Amino acid sequence: MKEKETAAAEAAAAEAAAAEATAAEVPATAEATEAAETEAAEAADTQYWQNRALAAEAELLCREREAALERGLEGVTFTSQAARRDVVSRIRAARLPLEGGELCGLGGLLSAIKAEDAGAFSDTAPVRFTEPLSGEVPAGGDPSARRRLIMAIRDRAERRAAIAENIDLFK
Repeated sequence: MKEKETAAAEAAAAEAAAAEATAAEVPATAEATEAAETEAAEAADTQYWQNRALAAEAELLCREREAALERGLEGVTFTSQAARRDVVSRIRAARLPLEGGELCGLGGLLSAIKAEDAGAFSDTAPVRFTEPLSGEVPAGGDPSARRRLIMAIRDRAERRAAIAENIDLFK
């Protein structure tokens, strides 16, 4: 019997030791889990800000490229807005490298586009209303016809210039 009691006591002691070990492991496991969750949250936060920084850099580069493109096209005259949009889209599609605030190879690309589609470019300044209309009514003409002609000019600046040149028609 003593052996049974000793065996039972040893079993109880072993169970108590196992319970203590498990109880000691639970807080350690909870702390480890909490630490892992904190590290994961910090890593996600770091990744979020890294992504935001990359997006901001990409936006800045895009703005710099657009500004360089506008500077490169300052002296170029197009026959229409549609022609300008087409040429600009072709330049954007070429993805020219940006160095020192300028698009490398823009001049060569413009020359190639001019050779391919010369009708998109104009060698002269934009068309303006150049024939001043005098206040005199032409033979068999009507001053209201001249007013309508001037008012039909779509470009606001040109229309204003024509009105200023022919102010007597609008009095």
